[in-house]
Amino acid sequence: MDLDDDDDDDDEDEDADEDDDYDEDHIKRKQAKEWLDEHESKLVGRMADKESLLANSRGAVRPVFGMAGVGKSYLVRYVYYKQIVTPYTSYQKFGWVDVSHPFNIRDFSWRLLLDLHSGSLQHGTMLRIRDPIQQCRQLIKKDTCLIVIDGLQTKEEWDSIKAALQLDENNVKNGSLIIVIANEKSVASHCAKHWWSVEGLEIDRCTSPLQ
Repeated sequence: MDLDDDDDDDDEDEDADEDDDYDEDHIKRKQAKEWLDEHESKLVGRMADKESLLANSRGAVRPVFGMAGVGKSYLVRYVYYKQIVTPYTSYQKFGWVDVSHPFNIRDFSWRLLLDLHSGSLQHGTMLRIRDPIQQCRQLIKKDTCLIVIDGLQTKEEWDSIKAALQLDENNVKNGSLIIVIANEKSVASHCAKHWWSVEGLEIDRCTSPLQ
């Protein structure tokens, strides 16, 4: 193969990457818009909470806690999807991962990686990834990400995530925002000094149970 052929291959790889980025963005925006169209009118009050969650949060870890069923995930999902559909958002990648139990950091990293890529990694690329933890770490280092970690139960889980992804609560790489959702104040305060408590959420005509 001559040099011209190599250049052609490089161009094709770049085009494929651009196509994947477009597909990822399109999938995420479509999903976010559909959710907001269905649920936004049901969210009553909490405007100050919606705004304060993102205020001065660039490059930081922001824990959210409250009793089970109070509406933490519902409200965070609203803020998360709003950022996805906002034109010229400062975030380049979006990822939402539910913490499974028993906790496994490698499984956690796989699922976060897939969501950051909107599922596009399922088409062959996964077979070439040997270390999903390292891949997640590199993405957070390279891109400005908005990541939601939902269902954190213990301090040990956070310590594992923090060490694996090399997170600093007040200096996350590239201005990324990591929102951590927990039921216990002790877990939330372990993640970062500045946490946000959800004490109650009024949902009008919401038929599905809150998370």
